[in-house]
Amino acid sequence: MKPILFLDFDRTLFNTGLFYEWLGEDEPERVACLLSGNIPSPDFSAMLYSDARDFLEQMKDGYSVVLLTYSTRTTLQELKIRESGVLPFLDEVIITQKEKGSAMREYLDKAGSASAEDRKCVFLDDELMNIHHVKATTPNVFCVQINRGDLGDSLLPVDVPGAIIPDAVVSDLSEFARLLSAPRP
Repeated sequence: MKPILFLDFDRTLFNTGLFYEWLGEDEPERVACLLSGNIPSPDFSAMLYSDARDFLEQMKDGYSVVLLTYSTRTTLQELKIRESGVLPFLDEVIITQKEKGSAMREYLDKAGSASAEDRKCVFLDDELMNIHHVKATTPNVFCVQINRGDLGDSLLPVDVPGAIIPDAVVSDLSEFARLLSAPRP
């Protein structure tokens, strides 16, 4: 069985800042118009980070690639994912409204993996809280934080009692690919 690579979408593969710029100041109204078809969609594929497509192409043969994304606006998230062009590179898409750790645990349980060690799971996300939740529910997952620098200090570690830190931090997907190819202890 291939190892599982769990990837976040927003601010990991997809430049969410560009999408919010496109939405402008009246975000709720623009989202409603977009979803109702009253305005055309932006070019979501142009909102992928420049390293995303090559990275996904490189990973699809060696990993089961699972997109694990959180959203309370599922229809909008489905549209962004579909129109961004990432679907051909993914084995599975999970859009959850739960903590990502719980969603990952459910996925692994359904896949028949008693533990993350069975599948050598890796998780990449920009938010430390998501990494904390994954490590709390599935401690054997190798968790990596991506900090592309476009959100400043908001992604740096904070004082949270009992917080779990990532196993590694990368600044882009090429650095992450190099990390994945290096032997881990």
